Amino acid sequence: MTSFGMPTGPKSDLAELLYVAALHQTSYPELRIDGSFSASDIVLYLRSRYGIKIDDGTARDIVHGLGGTCGQRLSRKREDSIGMLSGHSDVSKDSQQQFHGNDESPNSINNQKEIIEENYLDMVQWVSTLLIPSVVRSTDASCYSAELNARVQKIVQELRTVEDTSGGSKMHFIRRIISRRFWQQELQKLETELLLEVNSHLIPLAYDILAASLNVGKKENKESNSLTTQSLSGLLLHYGEIDASNDKDLLSDMINCVDISHTWDQDRLYFNEAFFMAAITHDILGYDRRVEDKLSTPFFDVFHCDPSEVNGFVEPGDSASNEGISLESSFSVASGSASYPRSSIHSTDQETSQQEVRNEEESPVASMDYISSAPYIDYAVDCQRGIMFSQFMWIYFIFLAVFYVIIITHKKFDIFHCDPGFLCKLGNRLWTWMSLGIMLSCGGVALMVPISFVNDPYKLCFRKSSVSILFTLIFTVVPYHFITDFINDIPHGPNNQFTDMDSIMSHKLFKLATQGFLSFGILMMVSSVLYLAGNCLLRENRQDRLPFLRYCNCRETTCSLGTKHAATHKVNNLLDNAMATHESSIDTENLSRKFLTNNEKTCICGGVMWTWKQIFKRNRLLHEHGIWLPSRLAVGQLGQIIVFALIILLLLHEKDLIIKDIESIIATAAQEKHGPLKTLVLKYTPKGWIIESSFNTGIGFAAVIGIILMLVYIPSTVATTLKLRSGMLPSMLDVQFHKYRYSADTTTYNVGNMIYGLAGSMGLFFVFFGGLIFLCLWQITKEFMIVFLAWFTALMITTLLHYFLTRAFRKRFYTSFYRQRPRAGNLTAVAMECWHIGLGAGVLASRLCQFVLASAFWIGRIDSSFLHEDVHIFGYRFDTAPINFRKDILVHEAHRHPYIDRLGTMYLMRLKHGSSFCTDAGCAWRRLFVLALMPWLMKYRKKKEG
Repeated sequence: MTSFGMPTGPKSDLAELLYVAALHQTSYPELRIDGSFSASDIVLYLRSRYGIKIDDGTARDIVHGLGGTCGQRLSRKREDSIGMLSGHSDVSKDSQQQFHGNDESPNSINNQKEIIEENYLDMVQWVSTLLIPSVVRSTDASCYSAELNARVQKIVQELRTVEDTSGGSKMHFIRRIISRRFWQQELQKLETELLLEVNSHLIPLAYDILAASLNVGKKENKESNSLTTQSLSGLLLHYGEIDASNDKDLLSDMINCVDISHTWDQDRLYFNEAFFMAAITHDILGYDRRVEDKLSTPFFDVFHCDPSEVNGFVEPGDSASNEGISLESSFSVASGSASYPRSSIHSTDQETSQQEVRNEEESPVASMDYISSAPYIDYAVDCQRGIMFSQFMWIYFIFLAVFYVIIITHKKFDIFHCDPGFLCKLGNRLWTWMSLGIMLSCGGVALMVPISFVNDPYKLCFRKSSVSILFTLIFTVVPYHFITDFINDIPHGPNNQFTDMDSIMSHKLFKLATQGFLSFGILMMVSSVLYLAGNCLLRENRQDRLPFLRYCNCRETTCSLGTKHAATHKVNNLLDNAMATHESSIDTENLSRKFLTNNEKTCICGGVMWTWKQIFKRNRLLHEHGIWLPSRLAVGQLGQIIVFALIILLLLHEKDLIIKDIESIIATAAQEKHGPLKTLVLKYTPKGWIIESSFNTGIGFAAVIGIILMLVYIPSTVATTLKLRSGMLPSMLDVQFHKYRYSADTTTYNVGNMIYGLAGSMGLFFVFFGGLIFLCLWQITKEFMIVFLAWFTALMITTLLHYFLTRAFRKRFYTSFYRQRPRAGNLTAVAMECWHIGLGAGVLASRLCQFVLASAFWIGRIDSSFLHEDVHIFGYRFDTAPINFRKDILVHEAHRHPYIDRLGTMYLMRLKHGSSFCTDAGCAWRRLFVLALMPWLMKYRKKKEG
């Protein structure tokens, strides 16, 4: 796995936005290439991510609220509905396909309603929603960043003081080490905070761009700086906001949305930086920026509870029953969260009353219910309490399944008693495999579900933990008791003879596997007790006094903090790249041209060393890049480690047994009288040292290949994720991307494929190289192998000579597709071509060896394709394992990508606060903010026809 240069710039940022849209969209098979989200996408996301069920009306309110189209929807409802019923609507045909309701047979009125109400968020709208936390954070970026820099300088000075301090006593030396470690940790924390801070020049730059578009701020007279409905309409029209520029109510709301005293003079509003910052933040100050550094989940940040504690709430103000948690629609603005005062509505009493009526009409009752999603066995979202418990449980199940597979395959469960014909044997074997499948499926559910109760991230109580521990105890002790009793009673055959079952269960490796099974059962019970104790102590806020309790934190909580950090970091990079594009010009046309023509910088990433360094260095892989490693990958890696150890031990054990048997056969034959049988045995039986050399070589190659395969899976996953995000691997515009979106349930094949693939690859390399050494040393084939190796080596040397001569001629006579000296080029080409005809056997041998070795290696790698996607017959693809592996990456990205995670938080904020969070005016100002910084997004802005 080699490193690669990943592009970093506005183009790669746009590619990642399109990739996020491809992940979030649920329409099948076609994707909406404009990058929009529909209300149905939000419904399915919240249901799959949090187990939250919302109705279609609530989803539409989220779309219209965050998109800033509530007022436009209401103003068009009556006039457009008449045109729609008569077949003369001006709504575009594209918007008619954006919403796919959950009703199995929606009537025509509902269809017309969905078409009228435009239930989608285009890319500009959801990017402006994505920037909400960064906009809130930017309100005090300058002062807070200065404070952080001062604290960093102070800590650096403390570190220098510690390093300069000298002393000879042991206590002084230990105290200096502890002090150095403490200040280094504090410095790392502050560096992380600085990394998350927004550029303090962000808002001023956006203001300068908009001011230049308005032609204000360049003259000294105050009239040129005034903001009127006409100038604001022109500004909106300049950025393609045709609908908004013609909406008089929206224009009035945008002007009157804030009231800052020094921006008004005799009923005239002056467009300055203070007004602009207040305008884009006046309706989102309820978002507390401190939650981005809080050890909590996005759902807890909004509702202050877990999803399982929410059921059937309604938005305050509704007369319906308020069952479930109590929600406050009013904002609680943290002190110091903004450098500007909280904005208020600046309008007349009549305008205020009209706005209140408008808000009442556009704010439907928001309701949601929690549906049981069994998060303790959720391997799509990976919200379990601990990943180690999941690893132990799956390996525990694999051990238990192996025991039962051995029993079923060696016991006679035949249902057909007939003559030994093919059909009879086929029926019996089919019954055996069907019984095995039913037993593993039903047994796996019966075992894993109750045992996993303790891995629930939301509800962990003594009752559930007791059930989990009890089932673990039963499933561990009972099989172990029967297995040990069976082993102690060996042999079971007639006349004290060993049966096939006795031979297997008396094997050393089987006994070792039995002890491993018992060990994993004990580890699971200990983990269950620790989870329960840690959860109880964490609820009592003893984490400060007991630092080891941080290891008992729920993985969903700790990794959610990393995802929030990554979202902030990635959005900051998005904004910084956009700001860098504005360095030379703020003209929209020049910026778009610069965006298309500029070459992007690249950063070297990927590779084995880079990936593991990112993981072990403060887990930067999660906190900066936001890459969530799937639980299935962790389970598969642990399974590979165990299978690797078992295969090596098995081969070493079999080597000793074979050598002993061969030496016994040779010794017995040597004692026999002379005869043809003795001669054949002594001639054809290999010596013990030949077997030992062959096995050692094969085991060495198998071990190296096994280690390489285990080391490359995580780097390969990370590299694939980064390539998908940066656009190096196509997503939205890839015609083959639909094959990943279809049948996402096939990700369940990955754990088994990883384990068996590793075993198969190690076995093939063992056979290939061990067999090669055996043929070279065995007295029967030794002479032939000497001749073959001499022929092969000479052929390879000649082929290399031909290769170097070809390179020399190429360098002298050729440049690209043209020849510098045509005559000499033609002569050398004929000579090399004639020579190559005699080397055809070498090409055949080299290709055969390469394909065999590559096939043996890539059998163990399901993370990358060995066969090209064009290699298929009648639509059948020969290698689908890499597709299933990439599906698992995409499934986790669709739930855990930092952008999607932040958008989910905004969905929840709108769901909780309703119309108090994100008004039409605020959304319009933020859209202008986005378009001013990133005018290349205009092409993804949806507009109505007509």
